[in-house]
Amino acid sequence: AACSNTCSPEVTGETSAAINYRSVQVVERAPADAEEVAKLSTNYAMAIRSSTDEKLEDAIERLRLQAANLGANILVINEIKDRRTSGTIIAGAMDGQVNSAVPAAPYQEVFATAYRSKD
Repeated sequence: AACSNTCSPEVTGETSAAINYRSVQVVERAPADAEEVAKLSTNYAMAIRSSTDEKLEDAIERLRLQAANLGANILVINEIKDRRTSGTIIAGAMDGQVNSAVPAAPYQEVFATAYRSKD
């Protein structure tokens, strides 16, 4: 499902009190003792960062914040999907003004799982 910047989390486990997002570790695999808390997603189509790497960092920071708000301290990035969007900009309704098409702009959507680890 597409989302403007951050989609609502799909809570899959027990949430707890929010923690500082800086405490959320991004890892490749959750520890064996970790309990799944939620499936998360966000995109950075509208991010104002200049490079793709900076936009991805921004998206991951937003995912860390989502995880922290649910009390999760582990974040695993599951997938990064390429997406495209397009639209039309209307220059105005005044006589002599024209519509101009905006070309399809690629962006990426990031999917992750939030976990809570006892350690």
